[in-house]
Formats: sequence, C-alpha cells, structure tokens
Amino acid sequence: MGLKLNIGSGYKRYDDFLNVDDDPLVNPDYLVNLDDVNIKLPIEDNSVEEIKAYHIFEHIGEGFIPLMKELYR
Repeated sequence: MGLKLNIGSGYKRYDDFLNVDDDPLVNPDYLVNLDDVNIKLPIEDNSVEEIKAYHIFEHIGEGFIPLMKELYR
C-alpha cells in the first residue's frame, strides 16, 4: 500500500493521509511550497497511491507544470 497525500491541506485532515502545505501554522507533515518551479517532494518515486487536492490548483502559478510532473513522479 502506498502513501496518501493531502496537498494544500490547510487545517483539513483525513485519516491515513500525509499533509503537505506551505504554511507552518497549519502544522503539515511536509512543509513545501507547491508553487516552487524546482519542487521536490521528500518521498520516494512511485510511492504515492492517492492524492487529495481540494481547492489548490487554482492557487498555483508558474509552478503548475512542475507540480504536475512531481505528482506524477
């Protein structure tokens, strides 16, 4: 069974999901700027089974394509 990621999590939590956000105040499991054009999530290749991304993609600017490539990785 692979990892489950909740990207742009904010304060919303789901059972068995790791939370990824760029705001340290929401206390994410991974503190990552999702709009960074050099994004590299601290996870192994092909290790993610499921991704939740509610109301996050519309906030991503020039880092959108790099984020999509990283999520595919």
